[in-house]
Amino acid sequence: MKDKTALDDQVQISLGRGCAVESSFSITGHVRLELRGPGGETKDTREISNLVVTTGKEYVLDLWQEHDSGGALPTAMASMKLGTDGTAAAVGNTTVGAYIVDSALAFTSVTQNTSTQIRYITNWPAGAALMGIVEAGIFNNALNNDTGTMLARTTFAVVNKLVADTLEITWDIEIT
Repeated sequence: MKDKTALDDQVQISLGRGCAVESSFSITGHVRLELRGPGGETKDTREISNLVVTTGKEYVLDLWQEHDSGGALPTAMASMKLGTDGTAAAVGNTTVGAYIVDSALAFTSVTQNTSTQIRYITNWPAGAALMGIVEAGIFNNALNNDTGTMLARTTFAVVNKLVADTLEITWDIEIT
């Protein structure tokens, strides 16, 4: 079952002469984490809800505003970054709590699954051990640091990626 953490926002559009239309929308996310061994066997699979943080909501609003006004669009989301801080995600988060050096990796693929959902996938290949992973975030840069605008963050029970393992994170963001 898909467990979603939703952030509701109110949108009010003025129609003039005192008339207004109100609508609400939610930005939600769902994360699937798959750890595979050297032979491709599944070692661990997780289904996790995530939190779209305040900077992520602001990013989405900037996209809408700049698209409508013809202005410069914000830098596109580009990577996932991993960390070792299991503190629960909070709307005020702007980085992963304790960034794992060399864990920033550009998306393997980005697809629009539906008119309201985008899917980001990142695959950490065999070759490097990443130990004590308990958090992940989506960012608009792929730099090897914890900078950039964070769209979403999630935490989970510890995952240890050994040198020969691969780790794939599939992250769906949906606006409803």
